Amino acid sequence: MIGEWQSKTLRYKTGCGWLYITIDVENNKPVHCFLQQFGGCTATVNSLGRVISDWLEFEMPLDRLQHTLSKITCPNCIECADAEGKSCSWIIGK
Repeated sequence: MIGEWQSKTLRYKTGCGWLYITIDVENNKPVHCFLQQFGGCTATVNSLGRVISDWLEFEMPLDRLQHTLSKITCPNCIECADAEGKSCSWIIGK
C-alpha cells in the first residue's frame, strides 16, 4: 500500500514579509519541504526548500540541518521587531 501524505503549512513573519513553510509527512516522517516568501530573498528561500527536500529524501539527520540553519542571521530580521526569528533560515530550522 502506498502511504498517504499529510501536509501542514505554517506562516511566519520575517524581516522581509511572510514566509510560508509546507511540510509533507508520510508515515510520521517529513518527506518534502516547500517554502514560499512574499518579499525578500524569494529565489534563495525556494532553493533552500529544494535542498531541505533532498536532505529529507536521503534521510539525513534533521538535528544537523537545524544546527546549521540556526547559525544564519539576517539584518532585516534582526532589525524588524515583528520578525519571528533571526533569519528565514533560522525560522525554518526551528
